[in-house]
Amino acid sequence: MNWPEYTSLARQLADVRRAEVEFRARSGERTAAAHAVIDRLTKHLDLQRGRLVNLAAQLRLPEPRFGAAGQSGIVDVGEALQRAADATNAADAEARRAEELAGQPVLLPGMSPTGRSALVYIA
Repeated sequence: MNWPEYTSLARQLADVRRAEVEFRARSGERTAAAHAVIDRLTKHLDLQRGRLVNLAAQLRLPEPRFGAAGQSGIVDVGEALQRAADATNAADAEARRAEELAGQPVLLPGMSPTGRSALVYIA
């Protein structure tokens, strides 16, 4: 091996090392971002759990059971976190819908309270 070959290989090695350092830095940033999303989701789920328990009590339903989710087969962390966020948002929307429906009277929900009272007393 002569000197030009040696210097060429040394440059290649330096390039590989530099690329590895950059890869590790990007990987660390992605990991930190994923941890931040997980922390937000965990807080959201804790609040949601309390809200669902309160809603069940308010509606006189059995307390909901919470368990671990099954494996989804998704290997991309970002996609899995996005799906989890979408699912929690959908659950929030359904809980709001349940609260709205619970606030409606069972008998003739589209009628005014006065009209309902009049019909009940007439019957």
